[in-house]
Amino acid sequence: MQGRNKVKSYHRLSEELSEAVQKNPYTICDLLSDPKPKRFINMIKGDIPYISAPWVKKLEKIEEAFGEWFESQGGRKIKMINVFNEMVACKNRAPWASWSGKGYRGVTRSTAKVSKYDFTEEVKKIGKNEWLVAKGTYKSRYEAQSWSDEWKTAEYFSDSNMSDIENPIGVIFEVNLKRSDTLLSPDVIKEISIYGKGVNNREREVIRVGNAPLPVTIYVNVSSIEGIIVFNSSTRTMGNKAKMYVYNRAVSLLGVKGADAFAKTKIFKQLVKDFT
Repeated sequence: MQGRNKVKSYHRLSEELSEAVQKNPYTICDLLSDPKPKRFINMIKGDIPYISAPWVKKLEKIEEAFGEWFESQGGRKIKMINVFNEMVACKNRAPWASWSGKGYRGVTRSTAKVSKYDFTEEVKKIGKNEWLVAKGTYKSRYEAQSWSDEWKTAEYFSDSNMSDIENPIGVIFEVNLKRSDTLLSPDVIKEISIYGKGVNNREREVIRVGNAPLPVTIYVNVSSIEGIIVFNSSTRTMGNKAKMYVYNRAVSLLGVKGADAFAKTKIFKQLVKDFT
């Protein structure tokens, strides 16, 4: 008899809690306006009321959208865009729900695309690598993209998927991102992404929502250029013609302005010695 009373008490409590939740619905905009991201993070991890209600269904779609975003690439992310647009449109978003600052995006590009860049002839040493600097405009095919607030994350991606492109060159785009165009801070995304934790999973991501053209600084990996020249050269003994040979190969890959910048690098000088 005592056991039955406990069961009845449990069901009564569950019904009361369910009724209380239904009487106090909340939206994604409510969560994004919280001073701290705890409720939002918990929601993405599955802490959603187990009741049948339209407002709960909307929260479930948001949870699903983020799960798919971190697992998908390119065009497969399109169906999440509507969800992200709704979130960016929320008024009074807390500081953690957006981000501003220099964003970096690492990609792999063909020599055909890189040769069209407007090179400044400036060379920068960042980390262990030399980079040619160019100016341009970034226009994405997709209405949301993954950026990072860390250079090293972008550099990792610039060196990935090299086999998908003939004569690939690692490139990093640098833009100034605004809070009105971004969704969540890197610290929050690190909490909800499967790639944010662990020894080998420390990506820091910023989601930019929108594909309006942005002025961009472009960094072109000099080591990628070196690799292409070496790989496509049948001979390595040029004597006093070595300097012109390496330069002309660079012109064929980067255009004249790009080759002029490449000629200022330590890698160019070493290549000339190797081909002499």
